[in-house]
Amino acid sequence: MDDAIEFLHDLNKEQKKIVRSLDNLYITACPGSGKTRVLTRKIAYQSVVNKNSTKKIVAITYTNRAAEEIKDRLDFLGIDSPSVWVGTIHQFCLEFVIYPFGMNLTRLSRGFNIVDSYTQNEYVEEILSQLNIEIQGYEKNNINLSLTTEWGVLEKRFPEVTSMYHQKLLDNKEIDFDLILLTAYQILKESKITCRNIARVLRTIYIDEFQDTRDVQYNIIGLLTSANQSIQTLFVGDVDQAIYGGLSGVVKTVDELAEITGLSFKVEKLSGCYRSTQRMVDFYSEFQQSSYKINSRGENRKYIGKISHIKDIHKDDVSKKIADIISYHLNQGVPENEICIVAPQHYILFSIGDKLKELLPDSKFDAITISPIKVNDHSIFFKLSRLYFTDSGNKNILRKRIGSEILKILINEFNINLQEDLIPTDLLKEINSSKRLCQTSNGLEYFKETTLSLFCKLDITLTLYPKIFVAFERFINETKERMERNNLSYDIENFRKVYYDRNGITLTTAHKVKGEEYNTMIAINILDGKIPHWSEIYDTPDKGEGSATKLLYVICSRAKENLYLISERGYKTNTGYEYKPTFLIKRYQFPYDRLS
Repeated sequence: MDDAIEFLHDLNKEQKKIVRSLDNLYITACPGSGKTRVLTRKIAYQSVVNKNSTKKIVAITYTNRAAEEIKDRLDFLGIDSPSVWVGTIHQFCLEFVIYPFGMNLTRLSRGFNIVDSYTQNEYVEEILSQLNIEIQGYEKNNINLSLTTEWGVLEKRFPEVTSMYHQKLLDNKEIDFDLILLTAYQILKESKITCRNIARVLRTIYIDEFQDTRDVQYNIIGLLTSANQSIQTLFVGDVDQAIYGGLSGVVKTVDELAEITGLSFKVEKLSGCYRSTQRMVDFYSEFQQSSYKINSRGENRKYIGKISHIKDIHKDDVSKKIADIISYHLNQGVPENEICIVAPQHYILFSIGDKLKELLPDSKFDAITISPIKVNDHSIFFKLSRLYFTDSGNKNILRKRIGSEILKILINEFNINLQEDLIPTDLLKEINSSKRLCQTSNGLEYFKETTLSLFCKLDITLTLYPKIFVAFERFINETKERMERNNLSYDIENFRKVYYDRNGITLTTAHKVKGEEYNTMIAINILDGKIPHWSEIYDTPDKGEGSATKLLYVICSRAKENLYLISERGYKTNTGYEYKPTFLIKRYQFPYDRLS
Protein backbone atom coordinates (compact mmCIF):
# COMPACT_ATOMS: atom_id res chain seq x y z
CA MET A 1 0.00 0.00 0.00
CA ASP A 2 2.90 2.37 0.72
CA ASP A 3 4.04 1.93 -2.89
CA ALA A 4 0.61 3.06 -4.11
CA ILE A 5 0.57 6.19 -1.93
CA GLU A 6 3.51 7.65 -3.87
CA PHE A 7 1.16 8.12 -6.82
CA LEU A 8 -0.91 10.58 -4.76
CA HIS A 9 1.63 13.02 -3.35
CA ASP A 10 1.44 15.68 -6.10
CA LEU A 11 -2.33 15.51 -6.65
CA ASN A 12 -4.91 17.94 -5.27
CA LYS A 13 -7.71 16.91 -2.91
CA GLU A 14 -10.34 16.16 -5.58
CA GLN A 15 -7.82 14.29 -7.75
CA LYS A 16 -6.70 12.11 -4.80
CA LYS A 17 -10.32 11.33 -3.98
CA ILE A 18 -10.94 10.04 -7.49
CA VAL A 19 -7.73 7.96 -7.61
CA ARG A 20 -8.51 6.24 -4.29
CA SER A 21 -12.26 5.81 -4.82
CA LEU A 22 -13.73 2.31 -5.09
CA ASP A 23 -17.06 3.67 -6.38
CA ASN A 24 -18.26 3.68 -9.96
CA LEU A 25 -17.62 7.25 -11.08
CA TYR A 26 -19.15 9.72 -13.55
CA ILE A 27 -16.60 12.53 -13.79
CA THR A 28 -16.87 15.89 -15.50
CA ALA A 29 -13.36 17.19 -16.16
CA CYS A 30 -12.84 20.76 -17.32
CA PRO A 31 -10.04 21.67 -19.78
CA GLY A 32 -6.61 21.56 -18.13
CA SER A 33 -7.88 19.79 -15.01
CA GLY A 34 -5.25 17.04 -15.14
CA LYS A 35 -7.68 14.40 -16.42
CA THR A 36 -5.01 12.28 -18.11
CA ARG A 37 -2.78 12.52 -15.03
CA VAL A 38 -5.63 11.38 -12.76
CA LEU A 39 -6.58 8.52 -15.07
CA THR A 40 -2.95 7.37 -15.31
CA ARG A 41 -2.46 7.58 -11.54
CA LYS A 42 -5.68 5.64 -10.91
CA ILE A 43 -4.46 2.85 -13.21
CA ALA A 44 -1.07 2.84 -11.48
CA TYR A 45 -2.68 2.92 -8.02
CA GLN A 46 -4.96 -0.03 -8.84
CA SER A 47 -2.05 -1.94 -10.34
CA VAL A 48 0.07 -1.67 -7.18
CA VAL A 49 -2.79 -2.24 -4.72
CA ASN A 50 -3.80 -5.38 -6.64
CA LYS A 51 -0.30 -6.45 -7.69
CA ASN A 52 -0.95 -10.14 -6.89
CA SER A 53 -4.14 -10.29 -8.94
CA THR A 54 -4.41 -11.34 -12.59
CA LYS A 55 -7.64 -9.44 -13.16
CA LYS A 56 -7.38 -6.82 -15.89
CA ILE A 57 -7.32 -3.08 -15.28
CA VAL A 58 -8.76 -1.80 -18.57
CA ALA A 59 -8.70 1.82 -19.74
CA ILE A 60 -10.38 2.68 -23.05
CA THR A 61 -9.39 5.87 -24.89
CA TYR A 62 -10.95 7.63 -27.86
CA THR A 63 -7.76 7.71 -29.95
CA ASN A 64 -4.63 5.62 -30.30
CA ARG A 65 -2.57 8.75 -29.57
CA ALA A 66 -4.31 9.15 -26.20
CA ALA A 67 -3.63 5.48 -25.42
CA GLU A 68 0.06 5.89 -26.27
CA GLU A 69 0.25 8.94 -24.00
CA ILE A 70 -1.14 6.99 -21.04
CA LYS A 71 1.15 4.03 -21.75
CA ASP A 72 4.18 6.33 -21.88
CA ARG A 73 3.21 7.90 -18.56
CA LEU A 74 2.74 4.46 -16.99
CA ASP A 75 6.19 3.45 -18.26
CA PHE A 76 7.60 6.60 -16.61
CA LEU A 77 5.91 5.61 -13.33
CA GLY A 78 7.47 2.15 -13.55
CA ILE A 79 4.20 0.33 -14.18
CA ASP A 80 4.88 -2.70 -16.35
CA SER A 81 2.16 -5.14 -15.37
CA PRO A 82 0.43 -7.70 -17.60
CA SER A 83 -2.78 -6.87 -15.72
CA VAL A 84 -2.88 -3.34 -17.18
CA TRP A 85 -4.43 -2.86 -20.62
CA VAL A 86 -4.85 0.53 -22.36
CA GLY A 87 -6.22 1.06 -25.87
CA THR A 88 -9.15 2.13 -28.04
CA ILE A 89 -12.54 0.44 -28.01
CA HIS A 90 -11.73 -1.19 -31.37
CA GLN A 91 -8.51 -2.65 -29.97
CA PHE A 92 -10.38 -3.84 -26.88
CA CYS A 93 -13.02 -5.59 -29.01
CA LEU A 94 -10.33 -7.30 -31.08
CA GLU A 95 -8.12 -8.46 -28.21
CA PHE A 96 -10.74 -9.37 -25.62
CA VAL A 97 -13.66 -10.52 -27.79
CA ILE A 98 -12.95 -11.21 -31.46
CA TYR A 99 -9.49 -12.78 -31.35
CA PRO A 100 -10.26 -15.29 -28.56
CA PHE A 101 -13.97 -15.89 -29.27
CA GLY A 102 -14.48 -15.01 -32.95
CA MET A 103 -14.65 -18.69 -33.86
CA ASN A 104 -18.10 -18.75 -32.21
CA LEU A 105 -19.42 -16.43 -34.92
CA THR A 106 -19.93 -18.03 -38.33
CA ARG A 107 -18.56 -15.13 -40.37
CA LEU A 108 -15.32 -15.07 -38.31
CA SER A 109 -14.88 -18.79 -37.68
CA ARG A 110 -12.55 -19.37 -40.65
CA GLY A 111 -10.51 -16.21 -40.28
CA PHE A 112 -11.08 -12.63 -41.36
CA ASN A 113 -9.34 -9.53 -42.65
CA ILE A 114 -10.04 -5.93 -41.69
CA VAL A 115 -10.47 -3.71 -44.75
CA ASP A 116 -9.40 -0.08 -44.78
CA SER A 117 -11.02 2.98 -46.38
CA TYR A 118 -9.15 2.35 -49.64
CA THR A 119 -10.79 -1.06 -50.05
CA GLN A 120 -14.14 0.34 -48.93
CA ASN A 121 -14.00 2.98 -51.66
CA GLU A 122 -12.91 0.35 -54.18
CA TYR A 123 -15.92 -1.82 -53.33
CA VAL A 124 -18.36 1.10 -53.45
CA GLU A 125 -17.04 2.11 -56.89
CA GLU A 126 -17.54 -1.46 -58.17
CA ILE A 127 -21.08 -1.63 -56.80
CA LEU A 128 -22.09 1.76 -58.21
CA SER A 129 -20.78 0.64 -61.59
CA GLN A 130 -22.77 -2.60 -61.38
CA LEU A 131 -25.93 -0.65 -60.54
CA ASN A 132 -25.26 2.00 -63.24
CA ILE A 133 -25.40 4.75 -60.63
CA GLU A 134 -23.47 7.90 -61.53
CA ILE A 135 -22.97 10.39 -58.67
CA GLN A 136 -20.46 13.01 -57.59
CA GLY A 137 -17.48 12.18 -55.37
CA TYR A 138 -18.92 13.92 -52.31
CA GLU A 139 -22.16 11.93 -52.75
CA LYS A 140 -20.17 8.68 -52.74
CA ASN A 141 -18.46 9.76 -49.53
CA ASN A 142 -21.86 10.46 -47.96
CA ILE A 143 -23.18 6.92 -48.50
CA ASN A 144 -23.68 5.47 -45.02
CA LEU A 145 -22.11 2.01 -44.91
CA SER A 146 -22.84 1.50 -41.22
CA LEU A 147 -25.45 -0.91 -39.86
CA THR A 148 -27.68 -0.85 -36.80
CA THR A 149 -27.00 -3.21 -33.88
CA GLU A 150 -29.70 -5.41 -35.44
CA TRP A 151 -27.73 -5.41 -38.74
CA GLY A 152 -30.21 -3.13 -40.47
CA VAL A 153 -29.19 -0.71 -43.24
CA LEU A 154 -29.05 2.97 -42.24
CA GLU A 155 -28.43 4.43 -45.72
CA LYS A 156 -31.60 6.09 -47.06
CA ARG A 157 -30.74 7.20 -50.59
CA PHE A 158 -28.81 4.14 -51.85
CA PRO A 159 -29.65 1.30 -49.43
CA GLU A 160 -28.88 -1.30 -52.08
CA VAL A 161 -25.26 -0.07 -52.24
CA THR A 162 -24.81 -0.65 -48.51
CA SER A 163 -26.50 -4.07 -48.72
CA MET A 164 -24.28 -5.20 -51.60
CA TYR A 165 -21.19 -3.81 -49.84
CA HIS A 166 -21.83 -5.89 -46.74
CA GLN A 167 -22.58 -8.98 -48.81
CA LYS A 168 -19.22 -8.50 -50.53
CA LEU A 169 -17.47 -8.28 -47.15
CA LEU A 170 -19.24 -11.45 -46.04
CA ASP A 171 -18.28 -13.32 -49.22
CA ASN A 172 -14.64 -12.24 -48.83
CA LYS A 173 -14.48 -13.06 -45.10
CA GLU A 174 -13.79 -9.41 -44.31
CA ILE A 175 -14.98 -6.85 -41.79
CA ASP A 176 -14.54 -3.09 -41.74
CA PHE A 177 -13.81 -0.67 -38.90
CA ASP A 178 -17.47 -0.39 -37.81
CA LEU A 179 -17.99 -4.15 -37.95
CA ILE A 180 -15.25 -4.66 -35.36
CA LEU A 181 -17.68 -3.16 -32.85
CA LEU A 182 -20.81 -4.75 -34.27
CA THR A 183 -19.41 -8.29 -34.40
CA ALA A 184 -17.98 -7.93 -30.87
CA TYR A 185 -21.40 -6.77 -29.67
CA GLN A 186 -23.06 -9.72 -31.42
CA ILE A 187 -20.67 -12.23 -29.83
CA LEU A 188 -21.29 -10.83 -26.35
CA LYS A 189 -25.05 -10.57 -26.83
CA GLU A 190 -25.56 -14.04 -28.33
CA SER A 191 -23.28 -15.94 -25.94
CA LYS A 192 -23.84 -15.20 -22.26
CA ILE A 193 -21.13 -17.72 -21.39
CA THR A 194 -18.58 -15.82 -23.50
CA CYS A 195 -19.71 -12.51 -22.02
CA ARG A 196 -19.35 -13.87 -18.47
CA ASN A 197 -15.94 -15.38 -19.23
CA ILE A 198 -14.63 -12.02 -20.42
CA ALA A 199 -16.34 -10.00 -17.69
CA ARG A 200 -15.02 -12.12 -14.83
CA VAL A 201 -11.37 -11.34 -15.70
CA LEU A 202 -12.00 -7.57 -15.64
CA ARG A 203 -11.32 -5.56 -12.49
CA THR A 204 -11.97 -2.14 -14.01
CA ILE A 205 -13.23 -0.44 -17.15
CA TYR A 206 -12.24 3.24 -17.34
CA ILE A 207 -13.71 5.17 -20.28
CA ASP A 208 -11.88 8.34 -21.31
CA GLU A 209 -13.70 11.09 -23.30
CA PHE A 210 -17.07 9.39 -22.80
CA GLN A 211 -18.84 12.27 -24.57
CA ASP A 212 -17.42 10.96 -27.88
CA THR A 213 -18.58 7.37 -27.29
CA ARG A 214 -21.05 5.72 -29.69
CA ASP A 215 -24.20 3.85 -28.68
CA VAL A 216 -22.82 0.45 -29.67
CA GLN A 217 -19.75 1.10 -27.51
CA TYR A 218 -21.91 1.94 -24.49
CA ASN A 219 -23.88 -1.26 -25.15
CA ILE A 220 -20.70 -3.38 -25.24
CA ILE A 221 -19.63 -1.98 -21.86
CA GLY A 222 -23.17 -2.50 -20.58
CA LEU A 223 -23.20 -6.19 -21.49
CA LEU A 224 -19.92 -6.75 -19.65
CA THR A 225 -20.86 -4.83 -16.49
CA SER A 226 -24.26 -6.56 -16.42
CA ALA A 227 -22.44 -9.91 -16.51
CA ASN A 228 -20.13 -8.86 -13.66
CA GLN A 229 -21.46 -6.14 -11.39
CA SER A 230 -18.18 -6.01 -9.47
CA ILE A 231 -16.33 -4.37 -12.38
CA GLN A 232 -15.30 -0.93 -11.15
CA THR A 233 -16.40 1.48 -13.88
CA LEU A 234 -15.42 5.08 -14.55
CA PHE A 235 -16.62 7.48 -17.23
CA VAL A 236 -14.66 10.73 -17.52
CA GLY A 237 -15.05 13.55 -20.02
CA ASP A 238 -16.55 16.94 -20.73
CA VAL A 239 -19.90 17.33 -22.47
CA ASP A 240 -18.85 20.82 -23.59
CA GLN A 241 -16.13 19.19 -25.72
CA ALA A 242 -18.46 16.77 -27.53
CA ILE A 243 -17.33 17.73 -31.03
CA TYR A 244 -17.63 14.31 -32.69
CA GLY A 245 -21.42 14.14 -33.05
CA GLY A 246 -20.90 13.75 -36.80
CA LEU A 247 -19.11 10.47 -36.04
CA SER A 248 -22.10 9.27 -33.97
CA GLY A 249 -20.62 10.30 -30.62
CA VAL A 250 -23.38 10.45 -27.99
CA VAL A 251 -23.38 12.13 -24.58
CA LYS A 252 -25.05 9.99 -21.91
CA THR A 253 -26.32 11.28 -18.60
CA VAL A 254 -25.43 9.52 -15.38
CA ASP A 255 -28.96 8.08 -15.20
CA GLU A 256 -28.71 6.74 -18.75
CA LEU A 257 -25.36 5.10 -17.94
CA ALA A 258 -26.83 3.55 -14.81
CA GLU A 259 -29.58 2.00 -16.93
CA ILE A 260 -27.16 0.71 -19.58
CA THR A 261 -24.61 -0.74 -17.15
CA GLY A 262 -26.84 -1.80 -14.28
CA LEU A 263 -24.52 0.09 -11.92
CA SER A 264 -24.96 3.07 -9.63
CA PHE A 265 -22.56 5.98 -10.08
CA LYS A 266 -21.13 8.68 -7.89
CA VAL A 267 -20.84 12.06 -9.63
CA GLU A 268 -17.53 13.93 -9.31
CA LYS A 269 -15.97 17.01 -10.89
CA LEU A 270 -12.46 18.14 -11.76
CA SER A 271 -13.11 21.88 -11.98
CA GLY A 272 -9.66 23.33 -11.39
CA CYS A 273 -7.77 24.39 -14.53
CA TYR A 274 -3.97 24.17 -14.33
CA ARG A 275 -3.48 25.24 -17.97
CA SER A 276 -4.99 28.64 -18.64
CA THR A 277 -4.99 32.06 -17.00
CA GLN A 278 -8.16 33.08 -15.19
CA ARG A 279 -8.77 35.69 -17.89
CA MET A 280 -8.59 32.95 -20.54
CA VAL A 281 -10.90 30.71 -18.51
CA ASP A 282 -13.40 33.56 -18.14
CA PHE A 283 -13.25 34.13 -21.91
CA TYR A 284 -13.88 30.56 -23.06
CA SER A 285 -16.49 30.00 -20.32
CA GLU A 286 -18.78 32.09 -22.55
CA PHE A 287 -18.97 28.97 -24.75
CA GLN A 288 -19.46 26.61 -21.81
CA GLN A 289 -22.90 25.01 -21.75
CA SER A 290 -22.53 23.30 -18.36
CA SER A 291 -23.41 25.26 -15.24
CA TYR A 292 -20.34 24.75 -13.04
CA LYS A 293 -17.63 27.41 -12.63
CA ILE A 294 -14.05 26.74 -13.73
CA ASN A 295 -11.27 28.25 -11.64
CA SER A 296 -7.69 28.71 -12.77
CA ARG A 297 -5.27 27.10 -10.31
CA GLY A 298 -2.05 27.25 -12.31
CA GLU A 299 0.97 29.37 -11.54
CA ASN A 300 -0.03 31.64 -14.45
CA ARG A 301 -3.59 32.21 -13.18
CA LYS A 302 -3.10 35.97 -12.62
CA TYR A 303 -1.24 36.59 -15.87
CA ILE A 304 -3.15 38.85 -18.26
CA GLY A 305 -1.87 37.65 -21.63
CA LYS A 306 -3.48 38.65 -24.92
CA ILE A 307 -6.93 37.85 -26.26
CA SER A 308 -7.66 39.45 -29.63
CA HIS A 309 -10.31 39.22 -32.34
CA ILE A 310 -8.84 40.29 -35.69
CA LYS A 311 -11.46 41.03 -38.35
CA ASP A 312 -9.87 43.77 -40.46
CA ILE A 313 -7.36 41.60 -42.32
CA HIS A 314 -7.84 40.28 -45.88
CA LYS A 315 -7.36 36.56 -46.42
CA ASP A 316 -4.48 37.27 -48.83
CA ASP A 317 -2.61 39.07 -46.03
CA VAL A 318 -3.37 36.70 -43.18
CA SER A 319 -0.07 34.80 -43.42
CA LYS A 320 1.87 38.03 -42.89
CA LYS A 321 -0.30 38.89 -39.88
CA ILE A 322 0.24 35.42 -38.39
CA ALA A 323 4.01 35.70 -38.98
CA ASP A 324 4.02 39.04 -37.12
CA ILE A 325 2.17 37.51 -34.16
CA ILE A 326 4.55 34.53 -34.08
CA SER A 327 7.63 36.79 -34.25
CA TYR A 328 6.32 38.92 -31.39
CA HIS A 329 5.84 35.93 -29.09
CA LEU A 330 9.12 34.29 -30.09
CA ASN A 331 10.84 37.54 -29.12
CA GLN A 332 8.97 37.40 -25.80
CA GLY A 333 10.56 34.00 -25.13
CA VAL A 334 7.71 31.69 -26.08
CA PRO A 335 9.18 28.44 -27.53
CA GLU A 336 8.19 27.44 -31.06
CA ASN A 337 6.50 24.27 -29.86
CA GLU A 338 4.23 26.37 -27.63
CA ILE A 339 2.62 28.13 -30.62
CA CYS A 340 -0.26 26.61 -32.61
CA ILE A 341 -2.19 27.74 -35.69
CA VAL A 342 -5.58 26.08 -36.00
CA ALA A 343 -8.33 26.09 -38.65
CA PRO A 344 -11.77 24.43 -38.91
CA GLN A 345 -10.70 22.45 -42.02
CA HIS A 346 -7.26 21.23 -43.04
CA TYR A 347 -7.00 22.41 -46.66
CA ILE A 348 -6.30 26.09 -45.87
CA LEU A 349 -3.36 25.07 -43.67
CA PHE A 350 -1.31 23.74 -46.60
CA SER A 351 -0.97 27.17 -48.23
CA ILE A 352 -0.63 28.98 -44.88
CA GLY A 353 2.18 26.60 -43.89
CA ASP A 354 4.07 27.16 -47.16
CA LYS A 355 3.84 30.95 -46.83
CA LEU A 356 4.91 30.94 -43.18
CA LYS A 357 8.01 28.89 -44.03
CA GLU A 358 8.98 31.63 -46.51
CA LEU A 359 8.22 34.47 -44.06
CA LEU A 360 9.94 32.78 -41.10
CA PRO A 361 12.81 30.81 -42.65
CA ASP A 362 14.62 30.39 -39.32
CA SER A 363 11.63 28.79 -37.59
CA LYS A 364 10.67 25.12 -37.53
CA PHE A 365 7.12 24.07 -38.39
CA ASP A 366 5.16 20.97 -37.52
CA ALA A 367 2.81 21.57 -40.41
CA ILE A 368 0.00 19.51 -41.84
CA THR A 369 1.44 17.51 -44.70
CA ILE A 370 0.23 14.63 -46.82
CA SER A 371 2.24 11.61 -45.75
CA PRO A 372 3.13 8.93 -48.30
CA ILE A 373 1.58 6.24 -46.09
CA LYS A 374 -1.90 6.82 -44.73
CA VAL A 375 -2.18 6.61 -40.96
CA ASN A 376 -4.18 3.51 -40.02
CA ASP A 377 -3.49 2.15 -36.56
CA HIS A 378 -5.29 -1.12 -37.37
CA SER A 379 -3.21 -1.89 -40.46
CA ILE A 380 -0.35 -4.34 -40.07
CA PHE A 381 1.48 -2.58 -42.90
CA PHE A 382 1.20 0.85 -41.29
CA LYS A 383 2.59 -0.69 -38.08
CA LEU A 384 5.45 -2.25 -40.06
CA SER A 385 6.19 1.12 -41.68
CA ARG A 386 6.64 2.65 -38.21
CA LEU A 387 9.36 0.10 -37.51
CA TYR A 388 10.96 0.28 -40.98
CA PHE A 389 11.30 4.07 -41.17
CA THR A 390 12.47 4.75 -37.60
CA ASP A 391 15.82 4.03 -35.98
CA SER A 392 16.07 0.53 -34.58
CA GLY A 393 17.82 1.59 -31.38
CA ASN A 394 15.32 4.24 -30.26
CA LYS A 395 12.13 3.92 -28.20
CA ASN A 396 12.58 0.22 -27.55
CA ILE A 397 9.51 -0.10 -25.32
CA LEU A 398 7.31 1.38 -28.04
CA ARG A 399 8.91 -0.81 -30.71
CA LYS A 400 8.28 -3.96 -28.65
CA ARG A 401 4.69 -2.84 -28.19
CA ILE A 402 4.22 -2.42 -31.94
CA GLY A 403 5.95 -5.77 -32.53
CA SER A 404 3.50 -7.45 -30.18
CA GLU A 405 0.55 -5.91 -32.06
CA ILE A 406 1.95 -7.14 -35.39
CA LEU A 407 2.26 -10.70 -34.10
CA LYS A 408 -1.35 -10.65 -32.88
CA ILE A 409 -2.59 -9.53 -36.31
CA LEU A 410 -0.52 -12.16 -38.14
CA ILE A 411 -1.89 -14.92 -35.94
CA ASN A 412 -5.49 -13.82 -35.42
CA GLU A 413 -6.42 -12.07 -38.67
CA PHE A 414 -4.31 -13.90 -41.24
CA ASN A 415 -4.16 -17.29 -39.48
CA ILE A 416 -0.38 -17.49 -39.94
CA ASN A 417 1.42 -20.28 -38.10
CA LEU A 418 4.47 -18.71 -36.54
CA GLN A 419 7.08 -20.34 -34.36
CA GLU A 420 5.49 -21.01 -30.98
CA ASP A 421 8.30 -19.28 -29.10
CA LEU A 422 8.43 -16.20 -31.38
CA ILE A 423 8.25 -13.07 -29.23
CA PRO A 424 8.25 -9.34 -30.16
CA THR A 425 12.01 -9.07 -29.61
CA ASP A 426 12.58 -11.88 -32.14
CA LEU A 427 10.33 -10.15 -34.65
CA LEU A 428 12.24 -6.88 -34.22
CA LYS A 429 15.52 -8.71 -34.87
CA GLU A 430 14.13 -10.14 -38.11
CA ILE A 431 12.87 -6.70 -39.15
CA ASN A 432 16.26 -5.11 -38.43
CA SER A 433 17.96 -7.84 -40.46
CA SER A 434 15.58 -7.25 -43.38
CA LYS A 435 16.18 -3.50 -43.21
CA ARG A 436 19.94 -3.98 -43.47
CA LEU A 437 19.53 -6.06 -46.63
CA CYS A 438 17.69 -3.28 -48.43
CA GLN A 439 19.82 -0.49 -49.94
CA THR A 440 17.41 1.41 -52.23
CA SER A 441 16.69 5.11 -51.63
CA ASN A 442 13.16 4.76 -53.03
CA GLY A 443 10.88 4.70 -49.99
CA LEU A 444 8.12 2.56 -51.50
CA GLU A 445 10.58 0.05 -52.95
CA TYR A 446 12.33 -0.06 -49.57
CA PHE A 447 9.02 -0.89 -47.91
CA LYS A 448 8.22 -3.61 -50.46
CA GLU A 449 11.64 -5.24 -50.35
CA THR A 450 11.86 -5.15 -46.56
CA THR A 451 8.39 -6.66 -46.19
CA LEU A 452 9.03 -9.45 -48.68
CA SER A 453 12.34 -10.21 -46.97
CA LEU A 454 10.55 -10.37 -43.60
CA PHE A 455 7.85 -12.64 -45.02
CA CYS A 456 10.58 -14.95 -46.27
CA LYS A 457 12.25 -15.07 -42.85
CA LEU A 458 8.89 -15.89 -41.20
CA ASP A 459 7.98 -18.53 -43.83
CA ILE A 460 4.99 -16.51 -45.01
CA THR A 461 4.47 -17.66 -48.60
CA LEU A 462 1.92 -16.79 -51.28
CA THR A 463 0.90 -20.45 -51.56
CA LEU A 464 0.12 -20.88 -47.85
CA TYR A 465 -1.15 -17.39 -47.02
CA PRO A 466 -2.60 -15.68 -50.11
CA LYS A 467 -4.78 -13.27 -48.05
CA ILE A 468 -1.88 -11.35 -46.58
CA PHE A 469 -0.35 -10.93 -50.04
CA VAL A 470 -3.68 -9.57 -51.35
CA ALA A 471 -3.73 -7.08 -48.44
CA PHE A 472 -0.07 -6.24 -49.11
CA GLU A 473 -0.76 -5.50 -52.78
CA ARG A 474 -3.72 -3.29 -51.86
CA PHE A 475 -1.55 -1.36 -49.42
CA ILE A 476 1.15 -0.80 -52.05
CA ASN A 477 -1.42 0.28 -54.65
CA GLU A 478 -3.09 2.68 -52.22
CA THR A 479 0.26 4.23 -51.29
CA LYS A 480 1.28 4.55 -54.93
CA GLU A 481 -2.02 6.21 -55.89
CA ARG A 482 -1.76 8.53 -52.88
CA MET A 483 1.75 9.59 -53.90
CA GLU A 484 0.90 10.13 -57.55
CA ARG A 485 -2.31 12.03 -56.73
CA ASN A 486 -0.47 14.42 -54.41
CA ASN A 487 2.80 14.56 -56.38
CA LEU A 488 4.84 13.26 -53.41
CA SER A 489 8.51 12.38 -53.55
CA TYR A 490 9.50 8.69 -53.43
CA ASP A 491 12.73 9.58 -51.64
CA ILE A 492 13.10 7.46 -48.52
CA GLU A 493 13.63 10.57 -46.38
CA ASN A 494 10.08 11.67 -47.26
CA PHE A 495 8.84 8.43 -45.65
CA ARG A 496 11.10 8.72 -42.61
CA LYS A 497 10.20 12.29 -41.71
CA VAL A 498 6.56 11.24 -41.13
CA TYR A 499 7.74 9.48 -37.97
CA TYR A 500 10.09 12.15 -36.67
CA ASP A 501 9.33 13.52 -33.21
CA ARG A 502 7.06 16.52 -33.55
CA ASN A 503 8.63 19.91 -32.88
CA GLY A 504 8.27 23.48 -34.04
CA ILE A 505 5.22 25.66 -34.59
CA THR A 506 2.14 23.48 -35.00
CA LEU A 507 -0.48 23.79 -37.75
CA THR A 508 -3.52 21.59 -37.21
CA THR A 509 -7.31 21.40 -37.34
CA ALA A 510 -9.80 22.29 -34.63
CA HIS A 511 -10.77 18.64 -34.16
CA LYS A 512 -7.19 17.36 -34.00
CA VAL A 513 -6.06 20.00 -31.49
CA LYS A 514 -8.37 18.54 -28.87
CA GLY A 515 -6.30 17.16 -25.99
CA GLU A 516 -3.40 19.52 -26.73
CA GLU A 517 -2.31 22.76 -25.06
CA TYR A 518 -0.21 25.71 -26.18
CA ASN A 519 0.97 29.02 -24.74
CA THR A 520 -0.27 30.85 -27.83
CA MET A 521 -3.19 29.83 -30.04
CA ILE A 522 -3.90 31.48 -33.40
CA ALA A 523 -7.25 30.43 -34.89
CA ILE A 524 -8.17 31.35 -38.46
CA ASN A 525 -11.40 31.07 -40.49
CA ILE A 526 -13.57 32.08 -37.53
CA LEU A 527 -16.40 32.71 -40.00
CA ASP A 528 -20.02 31.74 -40.46
CA GLY A 529 -19.95 28.94 -43.03
CA LYS A 530 -16.72 27.62 -41.50
CA ILE A 531 -17.77 27.61 -37.81
CA PRO A 532 -20.50 26.52 -38.03
CA HIS A 533 -20.18 24.88 -41.44
CA TRP A 534 -22.79 25.67 -44.10
CA SER A 535 -24.08 22.10 -43.92
CA GLU A 536 -24.84 22.59 -40.21
CA ILE A 537 -26.39 26.01 -40.77
CA TYR A 538 -28.84 24.59 -43.32
CA ASP A 539 -29.33 21.02 -42.07
CA THR A 540 -29.63 21.24 -38.27
CA PRO A 541 -32.54 22.67 -36.23
CA ASP A 542 -30.29 25.04 -34.27
CA LYS A 543 -28.47 26.19 -37.45
CA GLY A 544 -25.20 24.75 -36.14
CA GLU A 545 -25.09 26.85 -32.98
CA GLY A 546 -24.56 23.86 -30.65
CA SER A 547 -21.68 22.32 -32.59
CA ALA A 548 -20.04 25.72 -33.24
CA THR A 549 -20.22 26.60 -29.54
CA LYS A 550 -18.45 23.37 -28.60
CA LEU A 551 -15.81 23.79 -31.29
CA LEU A 552 -15.01 27.34 -30.13
CA TYR A 553 -14.86 26.07 -26.54
CA VAL A 554 -12.30 23.44 -27.57
CA ILE A 555 -10.21 25.89 -29.63
CA CYS A 556 -10.11 28.62 -26.99
CA SER A 557 -9.51 26.29 -24.05
CA ARG A 558 -6.26 25.00 -25.62
CA ALA A 559 -4.63 28.40 -24.96
CA LYS A 560 -2.60 28.92 -21.80
CA GLU A 561 -1.99 32.68 -22.04
CA ASN A 562 -2.53 34.10 -25.54
CA LEU A 563 -5.38 33.68 -28.03
CA TYR A 564 -5.91 35.27 -31.44
CA LEU A 565 -9.19 34.70 -33.28
CA ILE A 566 -9.01 35.76 -36.92
CA SER A 567 -12.12 36.38 -39.05
CA GLU A 568 -10.58 37.17 -42.43
CA ARG A 569 -12.22 39.34 -45.09
CA GLY A 570 -12.35 38.29 -48.74
CA TYR A 571 -13.96 34.85 -48.61
CA LYS A 572 -17.06 34.65 -50.81
CA THR A 573 -19.63 31.98 -51.58
CA ASN A 574 -20.38 30.87 -55.15
CA THR A 575 -23.22 33.41 -55.20
CA GLY A 576 -20.91 36.27 -54.18
CA TYR A 577 -21.96 36.51 -50.55
CA GLU A 578 -19.03 37.51 -48.34
CA TYR A 579 -18.35 35.42 -45.27
CA LYS A 580 -18.93 37.23 -41.97
CA PRO A 581 -17.35 36.66 -38.53
CA THR A 582 -18.91 33.77 -36.65
CA PHE A 583 -22.12 35.04 -35.06
CA LEU A 584 -21.15 33.55 -31.70
CA ILE A 585 -18.10 35.81 -31.59
CA LYS A 586 -20.00 38.83 -32.90
CA ARG A 587 -22.53 38.72 -30.08
CA TYR A 588 -19.91 38.17 -27.38
CA GLN A 589 -19.00 41.54 -25.86
CA PHE A 590 -15.47 41.10 -24.59
CA PRO A 591 -12.72 43.72 -24.04
CA TYR A 592 -10.32 42.35 -26.66
CA ASP A 593 -6.72 43.49 -26.78
CA ARG A 594 -5.84 45.74 -29.68
CA LEU A 595 -2.80 44.83 -31.76
CA SER A 596 -0.18 47.51 -32.26
